[in-house]
Amino acid sequence: MRSIAAILLVLDMIVVSAGTPRSVFNGQAFELDSTGNYSFVVGGHFYGNSAANSGYPASSLLGGLDKILDFDPDMLFVTGDLFLNVKHDSANYRRALFDRLPSPIYNAVGNHDLDGDFYENFEPTFQYFFIGNDLFLVLDTELDNGSIEGEQYKMLSSALVEAEERDAHNIFIFSHRPIWAIGHEDIDGLIKSNTRSLTGNNFNDDVLPLLIETQESAKVYWFSGSMGGQAPASFLYHEEDKIHFIITAIRDTRRDAVLGVTVNSGKAQFSIIPLGQSKVEPLENYNVDLWRENGKEPEKFNFRLLPYYIKTTLTHRAFWSGVVSVLILLVVVKLIRRIS
Repeated sequence: MRSIAAILLVLDMIVVSAGTPRSVFNGQAFELDSTGNYSFVVGGHFYGNSAANSGYPASSLLGGLDKILDFDPDMLFVTGDLFLNVKHDSANYRRALFDRLPSPIYNAVGNHDLDGDFYENFEPTFQYFFIGNDLFLVLDTELDNGSIEGEQYKMLSSALVEAEERDAHNIFIFSHRPIWAIGHEDIDGLIKSNTRSLTGNNFNDDVLPLLIETQESAKVYWFSGSMGGQAPASFLYHEEDKIHFIITAIRDTRRDAVLGVTVNSGKAQFSIIPLGQSKVEPLENYNVDLWRENGKEPEKFNFRLLPYYIKTTLTHRAFWSGVVSVLILLVVVKLIRRIS
């Protein structure tokens, strides 16, 4: 039912909106001016890290919000895990973030966003629209466990056909899971604790052929946001089949940064926006080699934080869900043994 409702709302938004659809988070929309140029910001994992329980976005994001506003983006795209607890945190997010943004914000939903059914208030979870002739696709990689199927696949196919008819210069795709990295020899092993399907997905068989065909006439950029908690940087950049794959996410750390994208005369240019004072490199430098080099030595365990780790574990609902599940399993096994 969620996918049917989403596609109906998508179609309605595409028909009635001459510019971008209004953001379901802050009600803003964007209309392209006569220059045809525009800009946007991309970042992910805005809640920071899983140990945070303030109910607000990451402190690095709030502390560096002025730098994002100085970039003066026409849109802001989140590559998933916007919320840690969407039901309880959405009011705080509105006051601290959404209402402070003069431009629309869109989210490619992550697993944390869909915890419970509260996110239904923010549908659609997948949609597409055009800025000038450039295509923007926001995907829901949680819907079919990492695959793009059903109505969402139809939407993807139709959008790419329309982009070709419009002679689009750029195609920008946003998703939470880097479904293009699953099973990839050079990339998959670098992304720790990434949300993924145990049985794989249909990216290589069904999605990639569409993109390869499309990129003959337009440049394709795919932004994702799930990179795991041990990532050495806020970005991972990889180009393959003439497609630019980019993972971007923050973790409420000193190295946090988001990506600024400026489109002038149909050409996309990237700039790193540090949220703190950390030194940043050009986007292309955050490649597989950098990740391998900086990911060799794991972070040393701080035993002084052991009481804190124990406390956060014992107070997390996932821990107690596991305990209850184990107890139920033990009871069932005991009953089976008695019967037999």
